[in-house]
Amino acid sequence: MVQDSMRELSNMDNNIDPVYKTERQQAIIARQPKLSEPAEKRIIDLVNVGLLSTEKARSQMQLQKTLLHDYFVASNEALNNGQEKEIFHRTQELLKEMAKQWNTKIVAGEENLQKIPDGQPFFIVTNHLGAYKPLGFKPEELGGDYSKMPIEILYPFPAFFAALMPIAEKKGDTLHQTAYEYPHPVGEVQTAAGSLIFAPNEGLEVLEVNTKKVVDAYPNSALVIFPEGGTSGKKSGGGIYDLERFKSGAFVIAGSLHFPIVPAVQYYNPDSGFEISILKPIVDLKTFEEQADGKPSLEGLNYYSTVAKDTQAQMQQELHRLIGKPS
Repeated sequence: MVQDSMRELSNMDNNIDPVYKTERQQAIIARQPKLSEPAEKRIIDLVNVGLLSTEKARSQMQLQKTLLHDYFVASNEALNNGQEKEIFHRTQELLKEMAKQWNTKIVAGEENLQKIPDGQPFFIVTNHLGAYKPLGFKPEELGGDYSKMPIEILYPFPAFFAALMPIAEKKGDTLHQTAYEYPHPVGEVQTAAGSLIFAPNEGLEVLEVNTKKVVDAYPNSALVIFPEGGTSGKKSGGGIYDLERFKSGAFVIAGSLHFPIVPAVQYYNPDSGFEISILKPIVDLKTFEEQADGKPSLEGLNYYSTVAKDTQAQMQQELHRLIGKPS
């Protein structure tokens, strides 16, 4: 699919800004969702039915979209004025406000955070709930440099993880996203916001190096990981709370860097707002010697794959409990 999208880009006319003609930007753009894709259309419909069924929910989403629009406009101005450092602070304030407007509550497992030492960077592993789907922007809606992006829809990255801000606040940490890089200039906003980003086809080595850079810059950090690699239920044809198979990359890096992992599930209640349940942290990951080429050993990969599979099963069970579905 990505290769087909890249061929489409190469066949487009010369109206595309030259910045988007680099191999890296084309790979990033090719990965962006298309509204015409059946799987994308289907998951959007499910999200709209499941999350926007009340006036309260629709009102919350409209307010969030206004906050996000203002954030991106201000961030573009900051980039153009050489004030990138302002974006990090603005992002943290936005995440707090979005969590507040979503009425986010930790409804279970808050005591589990006591097992994470203060000042210790950690990963938050969570479900990739499509609550951000109703908040998408067409590039022209944002104006400025965004209007040049050759994509159909921009799903605003702060909406992916804002509901998890109460976890970071409980630990006195800043909150950061781990995700694929967005097209210019959103990729620059992600970087300035303190996100841990990587381009398509970049491996674990790059991700580990980038993780160290973020933690060096922001020592008290909670880094959000979406091990499904895409919106819950989209690839498998399931529901919005049906987890996809977990990839093991984040678990490999957590083991290598000795970072604890906090599994947390997100449920959006249309009558109230976000409900977060925190599971028992993973604090004792084994470590393995690397192979001669620097890659994880087969034994290590099998171990981390098992940990990822077990974590997915535990989170799926907790999601079933929250939504009242038998396991």
